[in-house]
Amino acid sequence: MTQAVMERQGLREAVDSLMDELSALATPLSDLTRLADDKLAALRNANAARLREVSEEEPALITLMAELDRRRSAVLTRLAQALRSPDLATARVSEIANHLPEPHASRIRAKTAGLQRLATDLQKKNNLAGEVARALHMHVRHVFAELAKTGQESIGYGPTGQDQRRSAQLLIDAVG
Repeated sequence: MTQAVMERQGLREAVDSLMDELSALATPLSDLTRLADDKLAALRNANAARLREVSEEEPALITLMAELDRRRSAVLTRLAQALRSPDLATARVSEIANHLPEPHASRIRAKTAGLQRLATDLQKKNNLAGEVARALHMHVRHVFAELAKTGQESIGYGPTGQDQRRSAQLLIDAVG
């Protein structure tokens, strides 16, 4: 086997490994997107039990994503070595694709485009869930602040015909 053939084979194996790692990212990313949908639905329906379930499921998927990212980084290092460009070891996948011959570059670009769409969708849903949660939190705080105000309430008319007032006895005072 000539040196050039061995280099092409090493490059092909490194690209195949990268494709495998990128494919592995799709499932947990899709699962996180599904959980983001569930989180939004739970917020919309005020379903605290489902919110709790989602918050218990997310950490395992995030841990898996971190592990897959470490593996992807190792594969990118191997790919940079196969390309004889050690400076590409820390580059983004799309930058590495620019240094690859066809059809490898197109395969990687197609795979990363799909992952990018999933990641963007997940980010939008998580941002929306965060905004909804913040708005809900502020609303609840405002409601309790209004209830806790010491207002004056009319208790009737006094002997001179003037309105008699006292501090309102609100339910919030009794409940806490």
